[in-house]
Amino acid sequence: MEYLDLSPDERAALAGAGRALLKRKSDMLEGLHSALERAVPGYLLVPERAEMESMEANLALLFTMLEHGAWKAGTPADALEAARLAARLGLTQVDLARIYHYGQDVLWNDFLAPALAVECSDADMLSRSSRVAFRVLSEFLTRVERDVSEQMRRELVTVGSPAERIDAVKSVLTGSDPGADLLGYPLLGRHLAFICWATPGDGADHATVLDAATAVARVLPARARLVVQASARTAYGWANVRPSEKVNTAHVESLLRERAMGVHVAIGTGTTGVNGFRAGHEEARIVFEHVSRGLRPAPSVTDYDRIALLSLLLADRDQAVTFARRQLGDLAGEGIELRQLRDTVRIYLGAHLSPLRTAQALHLHRNTVNNRIKRAEAMLGYPLADSRFELQAALTVLHSLEKV
Repeated sequence: MEYLDLSPDERAALAGAGRALLKRKSDMLEGLHSALERAVPGYLLVPERAEMESMEANLALLFTMLEHGAWKAGTPADALEAARLAARLGLTQVDLARIYHYGQDVLWNDFLAPALAVECSDADMLSRSSRVAFRVLSEFLTRVERDVSEQMRRELVTVGSPAERIDAVKSVLTGSDPGADLLGYPLLGRHLAFICWATPGDGADHATVLDAATAVARVLPARARLVVQASARTAYGWANVRPSEKVNTAHVESLLRERAMGVHVAIGTGTTGVNGFRAGHEEARIVFEHVSRGLRPAPSVTDYDRIALLSLLLADRDQAVTFARRQLGDLAGEGIELRQLRDTVRIYLGAHLSPLRTAQALHLHRNTVNNRIKRAEAMLGYPLADSRFELQAALTVLHSLEKV
């Protein structure tokens, strides 16, 4: 370390602030983590354990420097290791700069400046001590960011450019054997695959799509994550999760809405090993194609379980439409009234033939539902209960195609 030339009162103020902040380190870690998570989506790519170890090492060294009046110190090894992992998982140099610059603002405004105010007896002492402390903070984080950026640059030479990364992923998806891991992501265990994308009308550019994909990857309860940019408005992702973990799609969609991210997310089911890595992506791709045909506004989150039956029904679209029209007869006709009638019957069948639950779902009077059911049965020529499952499949097919 190199040491500062300080007056006794400046040295005492910095030492007191450094000691106080070292005692609050765990609280600061949580506060800084939460602030960065909200402000810099790319930050979410860093493995949580490595990220916390990096922050803790940086804070411990910084506050020790203040306590002892030090001016310069080397970059902690934990920060360099976190950079190596982050580069493999897709963190960009731009996001790295945003993390350090925003982190500096939070550290100064929320922690260091208030700690100095407690230690200083008058405005002049606070002004002098603040100038020194801010300079130490700024130059320390600038040096660390420079070293971490260089570590990431060297690591990217190893793992490749974004184009090389997606090529590596596509190679595995098409059958090549990558071994135990892919771009630092472990292929053992259970994988949840997802695709994040935006249409030109959604107003999201490639940076927003990648930010959204990293946010989705982090919100999934995972032990490891991989995100790659697949095209200008599409990103692929995987999360290595425990066997019992479930995805809360409503929570993911709420996160995207809160952050005003106009993207769509398709999620596959969780399966294991490298075959599960591929199968989950294929399921996500099927969801992607289904959602892309519809008119659902962004943000949206859809998992494979939600459309699995429909996917099977529409595997041969022409045959599915022929089946639906034959099954429904005149009920398959055009017009708003017939569409409303079909929707009522579809929801009625899904509600186990309950007029009350159907009325509640459609916000209609129960008598209105009963009248529509009678009309549908008259058009079909038989009670709905007689061919309940065939009718439900036929109505599901037409309802899906009507949204295209």
